[in-house]
Amino acid sequence: MNKKIAIVIALLAAGLLLVLFYLKQNTPKTEREVPKAKPSLIEEQLPDPSTNEPKIANPAEIKNSENIVGGDKDEHGCIGSAGYSWCEKKEKCLRPWEEKCE
Repeated sequence: MNKKIAIVIALLAAGLLLVLFYLKQNTPKTEREVPKAKPSLIEEQLPDPSTNEPKIANPAEIKNSENIVGGDKDEHGCIGSAGYSWCEKKEKCLRPWEEKCE
């Protein structure tokens, strides 16, 4: 009976060592190995921690950015992603479920 317990304990210990070895091999060792996501425009404008100086946003980057919510204005200035469309009769952008174009 003692021999069976010793074998079970040895197998459990070997399994634990294998799991720890696997985890160690698949964990990034340095920060440069971890892929970094592109910072959002808000994160890019946060102050630099070393100087606490605010970063000035480049208007050209903001205007051409695809990350800005509502940045999809049409030729009339209507924001389609917000539900606005151009009404010729009223000559303005409106949401059809809020106001009829009559």
